[in-house]
Amino acid sequence: NIPFPGKLSSRQEAAGKRAELIQANARTTRREIKIDAMQVFLQNYFNLQALKLNEQINQLLKDITRVEKTRYRTAGS
Repeated sequence: NIPFPGKLSSRQEAAGKRAELIQANARTTRREIKIDAMQVFLQNYFNLQALKLNEQINQLLKDITRVEKTRYRTAGS
């Protein structure tokens, strides 16, 4: 069978456009994955920093409590 003139080139052009679309979708998906990974990393970093800060605050409160208990026992001197 001999295709109708221009039909073969139209099919090739359509296949090329589909291939370009697939490549563009793959690039978009890779970018989205990179963004998601970065967001997870940054959220984890934020959470770790928040935990460290909470530990420091907790230690400060313990120190203040210890000092105040000592002050109370010595009648507020």
